[in-house]
Amino acid sequence: MTGVLCLDAEWLRLANGGRGLLLPRPGSPTLALTLFARAGSRHDGTCAGLAHLVEHLVFRAATPPRLDLYAEIEGLGGQVGGSTLRDYTSFEIVVGAPHARRALDLLPHLAREPAVDPGSLQGEQLVILQELRERASVARTVWDTLLAAIWDAHPLVHDPGGTVDGVLGATAAAAEAFHSRWHRPSRLLVVAAGACPPAAFEAAVEAGLAGLPATDPPVAAVDGEAERPPRPRPPDGAARHVATDGPLVQLAAGLAVAGLEHPDCAALRLLDTALGQGRGSRLRRAFVARGLPVPVQSRYMPYSGGGIFAALAACPPEQTRAVAALLRAELEALGADPPRGEELEAARRRYLGGVYRQCETNLGLADAAGAEALFSASEVPLDGTVGQVAAITEAEVIAAARRYFVGASLARVSVGPVGWE
Repeated sequence: MTGVLCLDAEWLRLANGGRGLLLPRPGSPTLALTLFARAGSRHDGTCAGLAHLVEHLVFRAATPPRLDLYAEIEGLGGQVGGSTLRDYTSFEIVVGAPHARRALDLLPHLAREPAVDPGSLQGEQLVILQELRERASVARTVWDTLLAAIWDAHPLVHDPGGTVDGVLGATAAAAEAFHSRWHRPSRLLVVAAGACPPAAFEAAVEAGLAGLPATDPPVAAVDGEAERPPRPRPPDGAARHVATDGPLVQLAAGLAVAGLEHPDCAALRLLDTALGQGRGSRLRRAFVARGLPVPVQSRYMPYSGGGIFAALAACPPEQTRAVAALLRAELEALGADPPRGEELEAARRRYLGGVYRQCETNLGLADAAGAEALFSASEVPLDGTVGQVAAITEAEVIAAARRYFVGASLARVSVGPVGWE
């Protein structure tokens, strides 16, 4: 299946642990180059938002010889950006094929240390505070609250954006220490997708990563906590509620399930699609049949070491009880009556079609393949995201559904003018 997405993928492994993955698409009009680092908000420690701040500071060009990556790439008609998630951070460059070699030359600037002079630090702190205001949403609050209800104080609960106090409290020394510890070669992966000569890619990865120190620093107690797989907290039967004004109540019911590295990940992807992705999903049909045409969806989020599976809806306050009961019932029905036959095959087609559409662009391909390869030992790009989902059997999906959803204790959260019950 992955051959349709990319032919002749090539791996490069450096002596210091750094890795490169080339996904050539001969004749493509663009090149996407992404540097992934296994350094996300779960690694923030006591400074919520430190990973996010370091992402910004890596791009920051204070004074020469630091290159202004934004000006350089935009001058070529390309785009540059970064993202901080719970598990990892990514730094991205996309250019037209004629400028592919120039983009490869810029790889060392993506792997450079953060700019920590006072002007850069304060400037990016203010930028992030503005981002936090702009990105604040009820949906984000629902998800953060659900993770806290299931995993308590585990570092994976930390929101990738951080907090105002955490970002403003970050110091130059903290940013330098974070980058040194978590952006070391053994945690880095370079992915190139599109118009890229193999020899030029190899030279770029060598130039960008080979000179970085190979010795891992001592592991502190907080590091072990960040990398530890999350353990679900014992359910107390109470629903968590965040009171807000507004005309709608946002509801979520969920549970802890397997994460990225687990064999059940493929089955859970299909169960998520069958339950709540698209107009033909179980949730959509169940709610329409009961005269509750409210926005509803499911979400399976696999992280390193563990995942969350949830059903979510938004409704007027007077429909809260009925909507909450139906969310719970449909999650429980996954265990009692797992998808089979045509329903399962339809979910498989919808899921794989979504991956293929994401990978239509080189940036989408680099993002999908890199995010998986960062945590996978497989030599096959998109093996878990595409290959395992395409090959998994009905019996395996049914077994996984019963394993997680029969007798499951669900965490319940609500955000809005009234609560779950």
